[in-house]
Amino acid sequence: MAALVKSRVGAGHVGTLLMVAAFLAVAGFLYWLSQVAVPTESPDDEAPRGVDDEGLLVDFAEFSTGTDAYVDQTITLRGVTVTQKFGPHAFWTTLSDEGNTSYLVHLSAAAIADSVELVANAPYDLSGTVHSMTDSVLDAWAADGDFVQENDRFLAEYAIDFLEAAQVAAVGPETGTPGA
Repeated sequence: MAALVKSRVGAGHVGTLLMVAAFLAVAGFLYWLSQVAVPTESPDDEAPRGVDDEGLLVDFAEFSTGTDAYVDQTITLRGVTVTQKFGPHAFWTTLSDEGNTSYLVHLSAAAIADSVELVANAPYDLSGTVHSMTDSVLDAWAADGDFVQENDRFLAEYAIDFLEAAQVAAVGPETGTPGA
């Protein structure tokens, strides 16, 4: 008896077609995902509390170890305490270094326009640019009437650099949230 051999001609082509169809289906699915996916923000990408400015978020203790390293950089500091008001548009804060050095923060025209009332011993979130103190800066402040008392200019000369705050946001002392 003769064995009948069934022919399998063309059977391999169906597997190739199914493989190509599977690759196209996966590629189409990935394309669809790329079109409908919504990007998510990580906690590191969020803006600091109450401060919208794009700036390097710097820990206040790290800033205190070397403020000169941040000259000409836009930074954001959280929880900066007003030690003493200095004229109508500036205040002193105390750095958390070994000597508890006083540091000058000057409010820019934008921060003044926001009209945040500064209160001694209250924390604020600040965003702005660190600048070196120069005679031209002091002259501009004098022309703007920032020096109320006659020795204020001398005190401002004490600062080697200062933070020109473009944004100031009050932080609630009991919750650590804006708007105390």
